[in-house]
Amino acid sequence: MFAREPRSRDWLAQDKDGKPTPYGGADYSSFTRVTRHLACLQHPEWRAYLKTRVERAVQAGCDGVMWDNAFSPCRCPRCQAGFLSWRQRTGAPDDPQALGAYNREMMSALLAELQAHAHRPDFLMYANCHKGLYSVNRAANAIDTEDGFEPGLDSEGRVVSNIGALRYLRAEGEGWRPVRVEYQFRLHARPSETRFTVPLKPRSHQLAIAEAAAHHVGFELYSLGRFQRDLFLRDPAAQANLKAAGAYNKFLGKHEAEYVNPRSLARIALLAMMMIAKCRRARNSASAVCFDVLFTSCLTEDRLKPYDVLIAPDLISLSSGQAALLARHVEKGARLVISGRFWERDENFRPRNQSILDDWFRLVDAEKPAADMKMQKGSGVVNYRAGQMDWEGLVIDLTKWAAPLVRVQGPSPFRFNRHAQAGKNRWLRTCSIMARSPWRVSLAAPAAKLTIITPDDGPAGNTRIRSSKNGTEFTIPSVDIYSVVLKPTHLSGLLK
Repeated sequence: MFAREPRSRDWLAQDKDGKPTPYGGADYSSFTRVTRHLACLQHPEWRAYLKTRVERAVQAGCDGVMWDNAFSPCRCPRCQAGFLSWRQRTGAPDDPQALGAYNREMMSALLAELQAHAHRPDFLMYANCHKGLYSVNRAANAIDTEDGFEPGLDSEGRVVSNIGALRYLRAEGEGWRPVRVEYQFRLHARPSETRFTVPLKPRSHQLAIAEAAAHHVGFELYSLGRFQRDLFLRDPAAQANLKAAGAYNKFLGKHEAEYVNPRSLARIALLAMMMIAKCRRARNSASAVCFDVLFTSCLTEDRLKPYDVLIAPDLISLSSGQAALLARHVEKGARLVISGRFWERDENFRPRNQSILDDWFRLVDAEKPAADMKMQKGSGVVNYRAGQMDWEGLVIDLTKWAAPLVRVQGPSPFRFNRHAQAGKNRWLRTCSIMARSPWRVSLAAPAAKLTIITPDDGPAGNTRIRSSKNGTEFTIPSVDIYSVVLKPTHLSGLLK
């Protein structure tokens, strides 16, 4: 780059000490010099260069551009002046949280500017955003990240899944942005091993594809490194691995009609500030809960309406309008569960003089509230839990506060999701990590017929059902990895 574009020597991003910032995804310990640098996103010549890249991609007939790890903060004098100007405009303090908010806003503006420069609505524009920068995705028209974990059981027998992150990214997609995730972290790899040297095993590939599809997200298969080499050399094990992934993708293609226009049936929502993904590593108890993610920046009465329970972990920054929306929703009969720090800063991260918890709970000492408090507010309830959220305990309470439409009993770890398709089917998606176990399922709705489809060697077709006054019960004889249960129904009464 320095040889072909000498001006680029002046485009380097700087750290707080004024030194060039190396690209963080590489190890330079074996080199005499750093070979990859990050650029300052505020430098006008670099921004013009990025636009030229977009122009040439459009002229070449490309479908889109993906900026791979290209969005990173810089502390050069230009960027520090930009942060100061932003603080003067918003009144934000000079602290790490405000700096993070400024960087996300600046990066989002640049990504939106690059997308607009393409002059083509169908031109995909997305960035490989990691935890802490996910909100930048909303400036693009597609979403991509490599933050996924290999799903399965860890060395202690605990379930590792990506359900929390997938729901978060799906919410960012708003139902129209394509979302795809690469699962780069390996469950049982040694410290020296990476995705380059340890490809997912065939079963892990299938489970990852199923988990992503069950939550309306695309799985991005990683084929570089050893896997790519072995495929090139026609290694039988590598080819069998690719064939296993292909079998699941073929199943999704064959049943495409069952995967379009999903509509959530969740009655529980997790409130987030669009900075990080919560609940990435789901534990066993999480299988009892289906939830959506709502971003505080997008709250409206209509968006809150479907939810009986709202969970608010560490919502530090809230505007007065957002807090008022939550209060009105609770007064109409919902439950708000708060933990940790809440409404301590406004939407521009300016500290508040008084916490809203003082008003709601009349706390004598807001710095040291009781461990668990409850208050009736209108027809609803506010629960406050000091410290970090006890997720395991919360799951037990959630099954009481928002009775699940689906209950599952079985001997091994189990994950499922449910959604509706207006005018078509309501259906469950099921993923199992341990092989072949019978599952008893209770459905809080009547059913005349249920149909099972699966890419595995297992029972498919219509299944026997038992009707009761509380709904419908049926048994899935075995789930190797993945199956889908389709239930024809009208959605009245299921959707608020």
